[in-house]
Amino acid sequence: MTIHNALGSLMRTTTLSANGSVDVSDLATGSYVLRVVDDDEVGVLRFVKE
Repeated sequence: MTIHNALGSLMRTTTLSANGSVDVSDLATGSYVLRVVDDDEVGVLRFVKE
């Protein structure tokens, strides 16, 4: 899993926890893109941290 900021800079690369949660408490306020790759499937989620 990767998280990029709105400018496209890589903020974090990690694996998802067993329950699928992602701790973003250390990220600054702003817009982000979370990208998950599982074998041949890709999921993308845009989110805003306030």
